[in-house]
Amino acid sequence: MKNSEKFDIRYSKINLVFEFTEDTKMPENKVSAIRGGMGEMLLEQYCLSDRNCNACKFKEDCTVPRIFYHPLKIKPEYVTNGESLGYIIECENKQTTFSGGDKLKVNIILFGNVIIYFSQILQALYMLGMKGIGKEKSRFEIAGIFNEKRQPILEDGAINNNKIIINTLSNYIEYQLKKLNSSDRKILKFCTPLSQKFRGQWLNKFDGQALTEAAIRRVYLLNCMEGNDVGKIYLESEFPYIEEQEVYHTKIDRYSNTHKSHIALHGIKGECVLGNISDESLEYLIAGQLVHIGKNTSMGFGRYVILD
Repeated sequence: MKNSEKFDIRYSKINLVFEFTEDTKMPENKVSAIRGGMGEMLLEQYCLSDRNCNACKFKEDCTVPRIFYHPLKIKPEYVTNGESLGYIIECENKQTTFSGGDKLKVNIILFGNVIIYFSQILQALYMLGMKGIGKEKSRFEIAGIFNEKRQPILEDGAINNNKIIINTLSNYIEYQLKKLNSSDRKILKFCTPLSQKFRGQWLNKFDGQALTEAAIRRVYLLNCMEGNDVGKIYLESEFPYIEEQEVYHTKIDRYSNTHKSHIALHGIKGECVLGNISDESLEYLIAGQLVHIGKNTSMGFGRYVILD
């Protein structure tokens, strides 16, 4: 692997199984509700400043921003606002009606030092299960917790921290490369909306350079969070190009507790055939498959899979 030092980024992927305790309804897009509820529970546990973060004397050491907006050890000049880099929540189950006993699978991917806050995140989710998610107050219990190898982390009602696997992006790329053939053509299939700006405009169709640069940017910022001084990353080979694509526009409505209003998040979905993919660009695109690309990645946006 040519760029292994650029992929020395720690992550842990954990699968949670929610079991609903009563009949309920959930929105099609569940990540926003889970993320918002988790944030509320964390604030209830840790906030000492009436949720006024700007005036809080404990802001630098507070657990909540260290999970939601983990500081960058190396901060690029163009980053002015907090970046949600430390975690990703994945849940693509579109089912809206659940009976008591039904299960819902949710993935949480933690990066860098945010991994050490897994216990706090889990406690917040336990609290959320008792209080309920969203306007329907959908209550649940956590019936299972598994690591990347599907080994149980929750055993006899207790968490076995030794079963939490801490992997690296470098290992992930190496494993995924073995599953793909050597062709320089690949299909990128977007499982969740991509919301991304390219040359000052929101993308309304897929672009090979835009997709690759988005993956590179994400890898670079995760290196900054880890404190890996790899310098600005530039692709040395040519960018891949789109041979064909099927794209459609989509939006997800979510309620923001911060703004106390509904917000529409826009993006594009579909799939595209990329040609002229160099070994170098393929590594970054594989990385993007795990870390997601574009905006709103903490809410599951920008997830795709690479197919031959």
